[in-house]
Amino acid sequence: MATRSKSKSKKKVWSTSKKGAKTSGFGKKSLKSELQRAIGFLHRGKLEKSYEVLAELDQNYPDTPDILVELANYYANVNNLYAYQTTCERLIALDPHQSLFTLGLANSYLATGSPMLALKTFRQVAEKWPNHQDIAQVQNAIQELEESVDECLADLKVDNTAEGLAIAEDNEQIQCYLNRGNFNQAKDLGLELLERVPQLLSVRNNVSMAYFYQGEFEDAIAQTQQVLDKDGDNIHALSNLIRYHYVLGAEDDAKALAPQLLASEADAHDPWIKKMEALSYLGDYQQVLDLYDLALESGEIEEDSHHDFFFHLGAVAIARTGDLGTARKIWKSVSKRSNFPIAAANLADSNQAIAQRHGAWAFEMNQWVSPIVIQALNQTLQQIIDIEKRGQNEDERNGEIQVRLNAFLDQYPHFNRLIPVWLKRGDPKARAFADLIARKVRRPEHLEALKAFALDKWGPDEMRYRAAIEVVRAKLMSKKVTLWIQGKQSEIILMAYEFHSEVPKFHSPEVEELLAYSLNHLKEARDMDDQEAATPIYEDVEATLKKAMEMEPDAPDLLYNLGACYYSQQRDKEAIAIFDQLVQESPEYVHGRVARAKVYIDNNDLDAAQDLLLPMLEWDRFHFDDFAEFSDAYLGYLMARDQKEGARGWLDMWRQVDPENSKMISWFVRLTDPKELMRLLEKHGKR
Repeated sequence: MATRSKSKSKKKVWSTSKKGAKTSGFGKKSLKSELQRAIGFLHRGKLEKSYEVLAELDQNYPDTPDILVELANYYANVNNLYAYQTTCERLIALDPHQSLFTLGLANSYLATGSPMLALKTFRQVAEKWPNHQDIAQVQNAIQELEESVDECLADLKVDNTAEGLAIAEDNEQIQCYLNRGNFNQAKDLGLELLERVPQLLSVRNNVSMAYFYQGEFEDAIAQTQQVLDKDGDNIHALSNLIRYHYVLGAEDDAKALAPQLLASEADAHDPWIKKMEALSYLGDYQQVLDLYDLALESGEIEEDSHHDFFFHLGAVAIARTGDLGTARKIWKSVSKRSNFPIAAANLADSNQAIAQRHGAWAFEMNQWVSPIVIQALNQTLQQIIDIEKRGQNEDERNGEIQVRLNAFLDQYPHFNRLIPVWLKRGDPKARAFADLIARKVRRPEHLEALKAFALDKWGPDEMRYRAAIEVVRAKLMSKKVTLWIQGKQSEIILMAYEFHSEVPKFHSPEVEELLAYSLNHLKEARDMDDQEAATPIYEDVEATLKKAMEMEPDAPDLLYNLGACYYSQQRDKEAIAIFDQLVQESPEYVHGRVARAKVYIDNNDLDAAQDLLLPMLEWDRFHFDDFAEFSDAYLGYLMARDQKEGARGWLDMWRQVDPENSKMISWFVRLTDPKELMRLLEKHGKR
């Protein structure tokens, strides 16, 4: 199916001087040089870079045959048959005498399951180019396809006449338009065909899909209902209606139709796939798996590209019910056979580290919502990006972002229904959008969706952890929670805190001066080797602090430092009495509370230490220095409890908050494996 690139032959297939080529204008890149660059990328296997250049050229120089030739080569290389078809049709429209692309179009129709269109196009090749070098293969294809004509026409209940063939060709063309995303063309041709042959229920089903993808939901449901009025067990109509109801928020209506769909034995094209598709939208993976097994047992399923979607849906159900290894083998087989994109994406995701996996997903984002909705969402996101670039403060930015997102949700209210679904089982793009909207808008239903996502095992650890923090901040969940981390459930403490570095203004200038004097001299005394020589310094510190306390008797930090002065002199009873007083009178003063907890830990009274430290885990806001004091004591408590893994987990979170803190670094050295520590030090030394 590959087309001939002009770069591979001295003789050009096309010339840019032909009718249809465009001349370069101001601001446009050179057609010749950019086209050669794209061809070079193609030859070197840099397909995406080639496409970027070609897509821009096609926009700047529309209907230029040289560009379309290379675009066709690109689509053939990445096995995008529907885009290849469109490109061939564009080339043939520019010059209908090109056998290369007419034959390529015929082969692509055959590969995508459009036998009547393939037959029509192969006949055109045989008629126009009877001496074509591939005429023998063309005649063989015609002969084989002619043998299936009666069966194809019988499925549509039309006669084998010129009119019957035209109806069959139009029916397949509608399906091609749908698969290519040409929804207007699919709808228009479908409605025109229904005027001629109103009994074609398959066409009405396709028209309903075109309406759905255009965002005309009422018309989509109406067309489907017309099918069911004439054939109540029509598998395609039931499957489509389940999908429409579910994504539009009528979950109960969707689920109510499932038993009827499962029981239906009506004649249908790919009935197994349509049943599995509907149940995959519902998230009923066990039922999907049961259908998958029954279909394989029936002998009706072949391992070919036509059944890629069937095998993919089966693999998703297998992965979601706990057997990722078998699912991976299926995706690998599908990817080797035809490079089915969604199977390849799932396979790539499954090969990531378990903490980074999104988990199996059945559908891409554009299979859940219409392009109209996606376009509106992309416009809203672009507005958000513009807002983020402005110099407003954070509260103003978040407020404006909320306004934009709320406006989008009000315009497309069914999108709210998809947020919890996408968080649980959407593809990475859909999940990212759902996560962004839920965290920014924070409607009650969004926060509940984030909570369910955080507690689930599907999705990257980091994303679920972030969702959990949002839920904790909304007071819907405790900081102490069990989450799936590294593939297993772990009880952790969420670091859902607001941190600040504000300098408190507690004291008058006179007291501030006395406190600074005391702290400097207290440090001096502590650092002295001769404690007898340090005694007068301690006495001076004590006197200075008491003088300050006469001026400000309710200042907790003055009382704390007096207690610290006593403790440094081993006057434990006096120090402990002060720490107890602080806990009683100033329970939110971190240093006093932590100091008392440390004394309890030193005395192995861990239950008493726990009573002081664990409530602090539920606090919402910390100064960085206060958090370091608390974390230092909390890690000491965890180690005293012999909870080394818990200590490492807390340390990892602390490192993210305050990586340069000296207390954190000392704990990092203590808790890191010596070999790993040496490796990190060597790596740091090479920088």
